[in-house]
Amino acid sequence: MMNSVRPETPYPSKLLIIVFVYFTLNMLAQYLASPTADLDQAEQLLLAQYFQLGYSEQPPLYTWLVLSVFALTGQSLAVLLAIKALLLTGVVATLLALGKRLGFGSQQLLIVVLSVVFIPQIIWESQRDLTHSVLVTLMAAMTLLQVIRTQQLANLLNFALLGVVVGLGLITKYNFTIFLSAIILTVLCVGEYRRMIIKPGLLLSIAVASAIALPHFLWAINHVDIVLGNVHKLKIEGGNPFQGLPKALLSALAYLSPLWLIALILLGKSAYYQKHVRDTDQRFLLCLLLMVLAVVMVFSMVTGTQKIKDRWYQPLLFFIPLWVAILARPTPRRLNIYAGFAIFFALLVSFALTARTVLTDQFNHRSRPNMPYITAIKAISAEIAVPDVILADGKLLAGNARAVFKQTYTLAPNYAIKPLSTSGTALVLCETEDCSRDNFKKWLMDKYNIDVNALTMNAREYPFYYSEQHSKTFYWAVISL
Repeated sequence: MMNSVRPETPYPSKLLIIVFVYFTLNMLAQYLASPTADLDQAEQLLLAQYFQLGYSEQPPLYTWLVLSVFALTGQSLAVLLAIKALLLTGVVATLLALGKRLGFGSQQLLIVVLSVVFIPQIIWESQRDLTHSVLVTLMAAMTLLQVIRTQQLANLLNFALLGVVVGLGLITKYNFTIFLSAIILTVLCVGEYRRMIIKPGLLLSIAVASAIALPHFLWAINHVDIVLGNVHKLKIEGGNPFQGLPKALLSALAYLSPLWLIALILLGKSAYYQKHVRDTDQRFLLCLLLMVLAVVMVFSMVTGTQKIKDRWYQPLLFFIPLWVAILARPTPRRLNIYAGFAIFFALLVSFALTARTVLTDQFNHRSRPNMPYITAIKAISAEIAVPDVILADGKLLAGNARAVFKQTYTLAPNYAIKPLSTSGTALVLCETEDCSRDNFKKWLMDKYNIDVNALTMNAREYPFYYSEQHSKTFYWAVISL
């Protein structure tokens, strides 16, 4: 008599190694193409100078991670890119762990990885310049995994681990609260999962999560002006509370494109792919999808948000590749076609990530890695003694300055940076002749009583990397504090 118990699917270690090599090579290519730190990477170079409970409109976990790694390796753009490659690999690894926990076979796990390639926010934007969004996606995926693990084995260890990932998620990015709300509502809706809420271990989860997140949220209460610094991005307006709903739904569809379209290839009636996922877990994932959309809709109506971008769905709908694998019933030929599309798209992204910088004149498009920050700051460093402090007019300039003056305390407007308490010399750096960008001129006067109009500014012009048509001028002065 045949054994009716399905054998355990081996973990796809080789597949994960390929994923890690892919992300690592892309990060390496971008690093070799340009020494300039892009926007989010420059921000981390600026903020990761010291530990504190908050820095900006985003929670501090990513900066704490960077600080910890810098303590071992020293600070550099290369290290930041290596962290990114590890985090992106971690997202895929967690999706694979979710697939195994749900009972996926080897082909279904392959479909999960291939499907990630068709989500531009992960395969393109996350490799190009995102930081907090990548980490919060990983924390959301780990939270989903831990909820399923705890439902399957509700012991104190799993409840404690659930508290850890929830607490870390809360201090990674504030929109994690949307995913957390959705997953709580989903637990309440699915009977087998609802039993978790009557377990005494849930109190342990709440206690652990609170212990991790509470210090930062107490800081945030005292720095509301900084935390709400980018609230204008939501375009919150009065009037019809339903006005933002169509845009929110279209953004969700945009996030899932082209995945949903290309995944149609996998539809079929092949008996080769048997259904192994429990009905309970399928209902849980379906309810989670509905609850994510419901919570976003409620958030849009309550706040009057008029602009929800597709990339904001990254930590909310990351699990859609699991649904693709569940619904897929392809013939071997269709799976090969799907894999072929994924490989082509992945290679195209690898080419574009570097080409956008190297072929700037050919495409008549300039990106931030083309900007000659490092060349300019190195040239300035050759003309002056190492300053005691750098005052820069924005995070791009400040972060890249920090990459050159590795031991010099660097400050920029609009961050909860420790006040200047040093004497000696300061290097004032600007990207505009009048230093008016980001209210820099006013910030210097209000914070440090430095009158830009009284300074004798030097000016140097440098060509963009890989461009014979464009250049950028930097302005600087050295002053005594």
